[in-house]
Amino acid sequence: MRIGFDISHSLGRRTGLGSYALGLLKGLARLATDDQFLVYSFFYHRFPRGWRQAHIPDSPNFELNLPRGPDFLLRHKLGQGGREAEALWGSVDIVHSNAHVAPLVERSRLVFTLFDTTIYLFPELHTQANYNLVNRALHQAARHAAAIIAISEQSRRDFQRFLHVPDDRITVIYGAADERFHPEIPREEIERVKRAHGIDGDYILSVGTTEPRKNILRLVSAFRALEQRGLKHKLVIVGERGWLSDPLYEFVTQEGMKDRVLFTGYVNDQDLPPLYAGATVFVFPSLYEGFGLPVVEAMACGAPTITSNRSSLPEVAGDAALLVDPEDEGQIQNALQRLLEDKTLRQELSERAIDQSKKFSWEQSARQMLNVYKKVMGLL
Repeated sequence: MRIGFDISHSLGRRTGLGSYALGLLKGLARLATDDQFLVYSFFYHRFPRGWRQAHIPDSPNFELNLPRGPDFLLRHKLGQGGREAEALWGSVDIVHSNAHVAPLVERSRLVFTLFDTTIYLFPELHTQANYNLVNRALHQAARHAAAIIAISEQSRRDFQRFLHVPDDRITVIYGAADERFHPEIPREEIERVKRAHGIDGDYILSVGTTEPRKNILRLVSAFRALEQRGLKHKLVIVGERGWLSDPLYEFVTQEGMKDRVLFTGYVNDQDLPPLYAGATVFVFPSLYEGFGLPVVEAMACGAPTITSNRSSLPEVAGDAALLVDPEDEGQIQNALQRLLEDKTLRQELSERAIDQSKKFSWEQSARQMLNVYKKVMGLL
C-alpha cells in the first residue's frame, strides 16, 4: 500500500491533534515496513512554518511530500479542489487526514481521524469560522470517507449521534503517551525545569489550552477556596492562551492571585514530563474531551490525577484517578483537598496511574491502523 499521512498539526507548538498524529506515525514506522508512506507536513489550508523541513521517521519507506512551487500557488491549487488539488497529495492509495478537514479525493480513498464533535455539543465555545470549517469537514467525512477513526468510544458514539454513520465505517483507535513520559525522571531534572519556569515549592498542575471547554476557571476558583483555608501550593497551568479566555485571566488578576497561579504558556517536549512528575496533583477538569491525552501523559509519569467523570475521560482514567463532575466546583475542591491531605491515597493513585497508562501504546494503535488501511484496500 502507498499511504499519504497528514502531520500538519504536528509541527511547531503541538496540541492533542498533532501529538496523536505524530505518535501514530512513529508507531507505523516500527510496524509498516512493507508499505510506503508519503508524509504531508502541509494539508488542505494548513501550511505551518517550516513545513518543508519537517522531521519524519528515518526509514526508507517514509518520504516527505514536497511539491514544487511557492506556497501561494500551492494554496491556490488546494483552494480550487478537484484533481489538480488531489495531485498535490501525490500518487497514493489512501489519504489519511488528521487535521479536522476531509478533502474530496477521487483517485485515492480517504481515511479521516475524528477527534471530537464539540462544535455540536458546545457551539457557544467555538468561533463561527471554526464551526463552519469543522461542520463541513464532518459532513464530508460522513459521506465520503472510506474509514473514520474515532479516538475514543465516546467520540464514536457522538459522531453516530449527530451524523448517523454505520458501525462498520468507524474504528476506535486510542492515543497513547510518548515514551518520554515515564515515572523515572530524576529529581534534579524536575528541579531544573521548575526553575526554568519560575516554579518554587510544591504545585498543582493542569495542562491544556485555556479555552472555556478546559474548565480552568472553575479549577482556579476551587484553588482559591482552598488557599483561603491555608493551602500553600502554587497552581501551574501549562498551555497556550485560547479563545474566549479573558474571564479566566481577569479573575486571577482581580483576586490578586498572579503570584500563586502561574501560566507558563506553551512548554516544550523536554520540559513537560518533569512537570508532570514533579506535581503533587494533576488536575484535568475538562467539560469534554475526544480522548484526553494529558491524562495518559500525567499517569505515565505517576502523577496522582483528578479528572472529569464525563465524555471519554473515564475510559482513559479507569480506576486510576479521582473522577469529579466538572461543573461542580465543590467536587473539584473536595477532591483536591482529599488528595493533598492523604499521602497514602496519592501513592496508591500514582501506582494505579502507571499501570493504567500501560494499557495504551502507539504500537498497538499502529497495528489497528494498519488493519484499517488493509480493510479499506480490500486486503482484509
